Amino acid sequence: MSKFDFNDTIKNIKPDMSKYMNVTVLDQGHDIYAYEKGMTWGYRYGPTMMNYADGSMDVWFASPGSAGLWDYFTYKSSDDGGKTWGHDKIVMQPTPDTMDYPSVCDPSCIYFGGYYYLGYTSTVFSGGVGNNLFVGRSRHPDGPYEKWDGTGWGGDPAPIVYYTDDMAGFGAGEPSFVEVDGTLYIYYTWVVPGHQYTYVATADATIDNWPETIQYRGMAMERSESPRIDSPDVKYVENYGKFLAVTAHDRMNENSGILFWESNDGITFHPTNLVKTNIICHAHNPGMMGRPNGHINLNDKLYFAYAYGGISNDWGKWSTRIHEFKIVLSDTIDKSDVNNDNRKVDVECWENDGRWTLGLTTKDFQHFEKKLSQGSFDIEIYWFDTNYREELITDSSKICFCEYDKSIIDFDGLKCIPKQYGDTYVTAIYDGVRHVFKVSILPDDALIYLPEPEIVKFSSALIYPCTGPIVVNKDGSVEIELDNKRDRLQVRSFGVFNDRNWMELFNNQGLNARFWTQIHYRFDIAYRSSDESVLKVDTRGMVEALGRGTAIVTVTCGSFSYDVKITVK
Repeated sequence: MSKFDFNDTIKNIKPDMSKYMNVTVLDQGHDIYAYEKGMTWGYRYGPTMMNYADGSMDVWFASPGSAGLWDYFTYKSSDDGGKTWGHDKIVMQPTPDTMDYPSVCDPSCIYFGGYYYLGYTSTVFSGGVGNNLFVGRSRHPDGPYEKWDGTGWGGDPAPIVYYTDDMAGFGAGEPSFVEVDGTLYIYYTWVVPGHQYTYVATADATIDNWPETIQYRGMAMERSESPRIDSPDVKYVENYGKFLAVTAHDRMNENSGILFWESNDGITFHPTNLVKTNIICHAHNPGMMGRPNGHINLNDKLYFAYAYGGISNDWGKWSTRIHEFKIVLSDTIDKSDVNNDNRKVDVECWENDGRWTLGLTTKDFQHFEKKLSQGSFDIEIYWFDTNYREELITDSSKICFCEYDKSIIDFDGLKCIPKQYGDTYVTAIYDGVRHVFKVSILPDDALIYLPEPEIVKFSSALIYPCTGPIVVNKDGSVEIELDNKRDRLQVRSFGVFNDRNWMELFNNQGLNARFWTQIHYRFDIAYRSSDESVLKVDTRGMVEALGRGTAIVTVTCGSFSYDVKITVK
């Protein structure tokens, strides 16, 4: 029997709208990750967890990045129902010189149609703002993952949800996936300056390129800033036909708890009971364990986990704790746990139980740019352990370079041999761990990382079709609702520079540039509406809808310009 074949699946249950799901924590929990004594930081946060018919379990975490990058994803598994866990390893990293650089964070994993789909948050802005939602897929839980590229799987990553509002906000991301009867529910953060929402979209999970079918369905939650509610993890409870979501309440504070929400239709959620008993203070980013398709069945043991910090709440020093819980359907919402105190404990620290290869990294932001005339060059590649202590790999017999364009480069041990101009990705495999980096072979007159590069191409950044309160069509035209005062549009531009760099741009952007560039000046960008009775655009590219109709926004930077057609409905 396959581990995906559950013999007790429940279908077509209509939710009882007069009853509520109440959650009770059954134990004090235990840590499935704690950073090592003596380390100044360490974490595995935002767990996304699966249980299978054979009793095995998988879990994915956001973990620190390396070589100047932010987060990576680690994975570990258990064959005995969570009693013991194997070594974790890095299974997803950012792709160099693309839209998901310099981070993959906030994982959510679901399995359907023969693939594991791993969703994540990333951005091109160094301040961690203006995020977008991405996804990759693999036949295996530990990868390798092919990322959605806008038309298929395996190319340079493109967002499945593109953030269109003010880039000063966090943006879109922090996904959670649930599949029910061939419909994929996609929950994602939408945070604009001063407001936090969780939106929901659906897609057709029965087709290969399901991101092309994404349809916005509405606002699932409006989350408060005080006390601060973080992003939800959502599951479908088969026994009750209801959707259950979990968030942290008053996240990262001494009085934090775990707040549950429910929905009868998967679209609109309302909070139910707040759990504090046995919950460690400074809790954040919880996730529930579910079956591969994002379901909960009450015949399974139910678990949720969350990251937490110590009393000092040092940033990045987080352990991850897991608890067993139960769900009971009741006539009223149980509020008895609201005033209970959290267990105030320091972060548990583990003793080092040996070093193993967690992941690989290369320097230069995972991108080697060399001129053809320079000849061969060394590839310095490092393995790092669970606490990110790096060690240079010097034995070429233990590493394999593969999946690269042999017409552009080749390898002799740890030396890269240029053959002709071009760009290629390279996969390195060492001790069962994969790492992808990029090599660019350039002509002698190529410019690389100038302190003040010049723009050579200027176009619209609205190149990622999306359906939501703001609709971006495949041709780059935009549709907005006149009466929608919550969701706004910022017209951002896409600039390519003479040193091969690129960036999303807007007026007065200044230092908030791409993570790995040296752009230290402001862009003088002008916006002009062809019909100010329909819409106006301010100096930051923010659109104000004034009346129904269509207007052309002309965006100019120096000698460059382009037009965006915007229809107000």
